[in-house]
Amino acid sequence: MVEMTMPELVSLDLPTEPYWLDLPRGVRVRVRPLDTAAMKAAEARSQRKVRELVTHVAGVREAGGDVTGLPDFGDPDIRAGLAEALFVEALAEIGIVAWEGVKADLSKGSAAQLMRNPDIGPPFLAAYLAPAAAASAEGNGSAAGSDGTSGPGGNIAKGA
Repeated sequence: MVEMTMPELVSLDLPTEPYWLDLPRGVRVRVRPLDTAAMKAAEARSQRKVRELVTHVAGVREAGGDVTGLPDFGDPDIRAGLAEALFVEALAEIGIVAWEGVKADLSKGSAAQLMRNPDIGPPFLAAYLAPAAAASAEGNGSAAGSDGTSGPGGNIAKGA
């Protein structure tokens, strides 16, 4: 006999109001709740900036110009790292509504600059994505079974 398990339900218990994140070095940021639109906007913005930068640098080099002090954008790892850094900056620009422990007024530029600090950017990303990651970790019943398969389950709609 096949053992039936009910699929787990996805939690909808995500923040709906701005909330504070405690970051290293005494920094606190108040953020809007992260939703799909904000996440996709940050992804699009970071990808666009990478494309623009790579295109601009290539254009300068093709015109005989010298571009010094920049990493090799032909390296896919460099581009991926740059995209991730720009993603964190975009999330900060979109999501941060207030802060404490920063010696600057909050603006898009200053939020992006704060995220360039390696002590702040990665912890911000982890903390800001944590509520959505926790909800995803609860599962939705589509993970592989204990035997490693994801085959069809039994009929859970009786009489169907």
